[in-house]
Amino acid sequence: MCFPISLSCKNAKRICLISLAVIFSVSCSSRSYPVTELNSYPVDMSAYKGMSSTEHHFKGIYPEELLTLFEEKGSAVIYLGYSSCPNCQEAVKMIEKAAEKKDITVYYLDAYHESHPLSPYVEEVEELLYDILPEKDGKRSIMVPFLFAVKDGIPCEHYCGLFPDYDGSEKANQKMIRIYTDIMKDFKAAEPFIRSGMPIESRSTTYIDAVIRRRCYL
Repeated sequence: MCFPISLSCKNAKRICLISLAVIFSVSCSSRSYPVTELNSYPVDMSAYKGMSSTEHHFKGIYPEELLTLFEEKGSAVIYLGYSSCPNCQEAVKMIEKAAEKKDITVYYLDAYHESHPLSPYVEEVEELLYDILPEKDGKRSIMVPFLFAVKDGIPCEHYCGLFPDYDGSEKANQKMIRIYTDIMKDFKAAEPFIRSGMPIESRSTTYIDAVIRRRCYL
């Protein structure tokens, strides 16, 4: 089980406490995967605890680029979360430590980006990630913090939330760093992304909240 995580339910303006299960790995071949060079933007990570604005291994991507990664059968490590999520605050500094060890880029998809939020793409992203999404009450949904690997367009190793009994101690942090490093173990430095066609068109779908709520407080 994942450590229960707190998510800001943006539209409802409330905090949800969520319990979810983790599926850590699916069947993917173990070999060296160059990180695909995606269309990205310099991302300021200073809103996260212990992170600077520019000195880190994260690059920002928009949801459209994640869909392109799958369509073009690229390979990358993706972090899905947002800075006002308390457990994301804990996770990011440890993802950074793991990325530093591997010297690879981690692509950051901000679920509540001001101009490019995830909400219009939830159905498509959930379909692509279905096999690795956490399940609650028989339904699989996107939850955060979520780190996952995509290898040749296939979602593979992943981890959602923090492990049970995570207490923020150095021992607990090192355990999470090992988990994140294991997700990145088959990746090496980026190589150019050769696209086979035109960029994905902008998609519009009905807003769907990606979070399964168990208990919410106004």
